[in-house]
Amino acid sequence: MPKLTINDTDYYTEDFNETQTKLYNEVMLATDQMKRLEVQFKALEGMTNVLASQIVEAGKDEAGKYAEDEPEA
Repeated sequence: MPKLTINDTDYYTEDFNETQTKLYNEVMLATDQMKRLEVQFKALEGMTNVLASQIVEAGKDEAGKYAEDEPEA
């Protein structure tokens, strides 16, 4: 059975009582959900960076200058 370390103390799940086993299962479910959310977060963060770059590129004219850098007439 797996080992769980809490506050520098090792606990072996084979020694858990029924309540501890249920709580351990909840911890494992929460941990799995956090991992899934971390993957989603990284994907969204990457997409945001790509879109931000596209915003910058879309603001350039053909000469490669930014529209706001041109002098006013």
